[in-house]
Amino acid sequence: MKIMEILEKVINDINDPNIKIVDIEGQPMIVTNLGEMFTVEKRPGGSLEVRAHFTGGRVTNGISDTRFTAFSCETAKSRLEYEMMHYFSDYERRLACAAEL
Repeated sequence: MKIMEILEKVINDINDPNIKIVDIEGQPMIVTNLGEMFTVEKRPGGSLEVRAHFTGGRVTNGISDTRFTAFSCETAKSRLEYEMMHYFSDYERRLACAAEL
């Protein structure tokens, strides 16, 4: 699975016209109409970094940016889904599952 496939899969699962993939300086990322940005980047050594930038009411405890290092595409996709959890139609179920961890 490639980075663009990860982004496209998450976008398709969310199915919201206010969320799209854009290319900023050669880096594809997911952006929302609220100005939030989500991306997956390949890092030296083969790991993947999942980054999220939140705005407004999504900022928790003053933290507007998060980074997570993943060592597989599947882990990167899962982390991206976690960061974007509030955009999924089954948000409450996902939140309950995350709280159980």
